[in-house]
Amino acid sequence: MKKTLKLMMSLFVVLVFSSAFTGSGIAPVRGSIAPAVKLNDKNNVLAPAQHQGKYLLLNFWSAADGKSRLKANELNTAVKELNGSDGNDPKVSLVSVNFDRSEKLFREIVKRDNLDAQSQFYATGKEADKLRRAYNLHKGLSSFLIGPDGRILAVNPDKKDLTKILSR
Repeated sequence: MKKTLKLMMSLFVVLVFSSAFTGSGIAPVRGSIAPAVKLNDKNNVLAPAQHQGKYLLLNFWSAADGKSRLKANELNTAVKELNGSDGNDPKVSLVSVNFDRSEKLFREIVKRDNLDAQSQFYATGKEADKLRRAYNLHKGLSSFLIGPDGRILAVNPDKKDLTKILSR
């Protein structure tokens, strides 16, 4: 009986510790430090240092997820409005990361939906996997408003949330 109990406890401990390293961690929440991301696509380079000391709206989307595609469009419009027509002194920077299987599809949607191409990134392969793990995007795509100090101020904010937070 003791051997069985020890075996079961050992198995339990192994399962608990192995689950901590499978990438199924906890999604970043409001108040936590945002995971650092570095992304290279053919047209843009995103590095964490570019946005230090500024507000950053980090959005993840895919054409296969209609809700996230609509959100990408909504956030693109909201950021343009919040930053004003001249855009000389932006209140918030938008970085929108796409996970489509086809870069050609991604580029077509950016054109069709009139998204700001400079804020759009295409992630595939290992880079996409790293982002999914870092932001725990396995159960759905999300967006995060990150403050100048690197902390997450809001998860899945809408225009009303952005306006409220940025007007403080």
